[in-house]
Amino acid sequence: MLAFKPKEAPILTQIANSGLFQFIMVVVLGVGVTWFVIRTDRPQQWIQRINRFASVTPNPKTAAVKNTEAGIAEDRAELEAPPAAASSWAARAMVASSPETLSAAATAVSATPSTQTTESSSSAQTATTAVRMLEVDNDYLSTIVQLAHNTNSVLQDGEVKIFILPSTTTVTSVQNLNSTNLTVKVNDNTKANYGTASRGFNLNLFLHSANADVSYFSLQLNKVHPNDSLQIPVEFALRKGEKLVIAGNPILSYFEFENDLINTPPFQIIKSADYKNQKTTFAIVIELQ
Repeated sequence: MLAFKPKEAPILTQIANSGLFQFIMVVVLGVGVTWFVIRTDRPQQWIQRINRFASVTPNPKTAAVKNTEAGIAEDRAELEAPPAAASSWAARAMVASSPETLSAAATAVSATPSTQTTESSSSAQTATTAVRMLEVDNDYLSTIVQLAHNTNSVLQDGEVKIFILPSTTTVTSVQNLNSTNLTVKVNDNTKANYGTASRGFNLNLFLHSANADVSYFSLQLNKVHPNDSLQIPVEFALRKGEKLVIAGNPILSYFEFENDLINTPPFQIIKSADYKNQKTTFAIVIELQ
């Protein structure tokens, strides 16, 4: 009777499969990794990397690694940077969206013009603006729009025109409809309301930063009307005496038959014969004092 004897595995294979050998290799590998981390002398950066890739919030002690001089300088520059502005100091303008997409965003306004300011714990820097509502002649409007084009200070030129005029230019009007001064603190939002609870418009003015040379603003004009709501957001920068002009009859369209508004500033323009005959235009002028 013949007996089968399996061929023995090579000696190296036997050693590699040995439990003792595998245990020794794990220990050696662990010692090697520990030695490498100690040699780098930056174990917290390893912990921070592991936390980042594992989507785990870094421990506050390990997060302190970020606070190098370069990191602090970069963060400060990012926080203090003003909104992006064109070389003419007029920042980008965003055209009005369609009434359908903006009707839900329109908010009710008070029965009489008023202002309200949200308190802020930020710096006490302020900027004072003179806000005027005017009726301007159409030919004159074309002239000052062209002036703004010559200085590259036109933010929007369509049914509603948005542009900036230099401090040397005075805006001439057929009639002054309404005027008020608004003082805004840095990082504060100031609102001026015109009209009734369901008919009218409001201005939301936000000041990003202010210094002796220039002030950076965001402005949101919200028109409130069930048939023709409208939003016009615009970011801009003004030097002292410069004027942001928003002009266009669409701002006041559909208000012609609102008896509650006809004698309320600035809606008295609706009674103007020149306005009815499309010889004049409604304009909002915001001047930095």
